[in-house]
Amino acid sequence: RDAQESRGLGDVYKRQNQHYGDLYAHLAPREIKARIHALAKGAWDPVLTQPMQECRHKTLISGHDTCPQNAEPQPRYMCKRCAARGIQHKCTLEHVIHTCPGPLHARVLAEWEEYTGEHWEHTDRRITILGDRARRVVDTDETVQGLYEEPWRVLVAALQLVIIKEHNRLQHAKEGQATPHTWDALLHRVKITMRHAAMLAWARAHDAAGRANAHRTWVAV
Repeated sequence: RDAQESRGLGDVYKRQNQHYGDLYAHLAPREIKARIHALAKGAWDPVLTQPMQECRHKTLISGHDTCPQNAEPQPRYMCKRCAARGIQHKCTLEHVIHTCPGPLHARVLAEWEEYTGEHWEHTDRRITILGDRARRVVDTDETVQGLYEEPWRVLVAALQLVIIKEHNRLQHAKEGQATPHTWDALLHRVKITMRHAAMLAWARAHDAAGRANAHRTWVAV
């Protein structure tokens, strides 16, 4: 696992300027590297299932089967969810993870705010693509942010895994043989994954103190 994580960090570092430069233009290079290091390391958090870890890592290095940003439009790289609404759009990483599922991000983040008090904009790519909530929330102290770090990592990974699975299902289906699932159906899948993660966190607790910590961490979400 350490070797796998080390290679993953190296992959992310190699691509940090290409993928994150415009998102962190306000930071110095050393600060960008520290931020990306934290995000890349979090992708291999043991609380995440292997499919979640692999999905997060691919997102961070643009490893999903999506259309390169400057590539010419090809049928296999046109978004089928958008096509179902009569819209033609290339399946770039940003479109697949951030733009197209915008309504899903909005619902998920609205529920996150309801349960935790943290407000994040679904239009912020640092939130939807990178899952970076390092910036402070107004009127929310760092202790509260730390309390929700584990559920947040699971939420981002679960959401992206659901999005990518839905995207692949639609893109690989023959013409007219797949209908996009509703945002409500996809939100339900995210919630099921979150509940499963909460149960695993409880199961990993070996004593009363551990169970109390798991309860305190997950009870709100």
